[in-house]
Amino acid sequence: MSLLGRLEDLSLTDIVQIVFLSRRTGVLEIVDDRGRHTVLFRGGLIVNASSPEYPDLLTYLVDKGVLDADNVKTLKQMEEGGIPYGTAALELNIVKQEDLGNAIRGRIVDVVTPLMNSREGEFNFILSDSMTPIDIEYEPDTVFKEGGIAPQKILGGTEGEKIKPLRGLEESLKAGKALGPCRNDARNAESRPRAAARNRAAATPAAGSVPGDAADGQRPSVSVAREDL
Repeated sequence: MSLLGRLEDLSLTDIVQIVFLSRRTGVLEIVDDRGRHTVLFRGGLIVNASSPEYPDLLTYLVDKGVLDADNVKTLKQMEEGGIPYGTAALELNIVKQEDLGNAIRGRIVDVVTPLMNSREGEFNFILSDSMTPIDIEYEPDTVFKEGGIAPQKILGGTEGEKIKPLRGLEESLKAGKALGPCRNDARNAESRPRAAARNRAAATPAAGSVPGDAADGQRPSVSVAREDL
């Protein structure tokens, strides 16, 4: 199963709502002229993000002055031993939990803000059964009370108003019509080419597809493909 398309057809805000309302875990990849950007989700909550400018959490923490550069070598060694950067920093007492949480939130904002108003680039959401602390670069349940950040706290306006759900989207997702489970990333990677081929061959959007610009028998540019498991 995959959710893929172009930002000109489906905005980042809408994509995030789809993932949040369906409570999915996985990685949203966006590729534009600046490079590859990712937003990590766990149970629909945003837990991290990356960009060409900040490819990993350690780089961001040092650049923002949250960590001293002298700690980088030690943290990398601990990460190689299976302890994520953020968790290692907390264990060594070189950063406070609140400061780490604020830095992670800041990184997510720095990554998604330029993408929110962009209509350039292609996106692909890859479902996963689970996501380890090494993948996330820290332990979400240790840093955040809810285990992550609700999208409206990132994408909302200045007063934190909630983002408006797409028409009929929440009901569709609750019925399980839009996104299906995925056994693992390898299975998902194998299904994407087949799903793309089916979408190219389809004259009209299949049931469960996200509405796109489909007219005169042309394929919608945004699609949700589902493999029967």
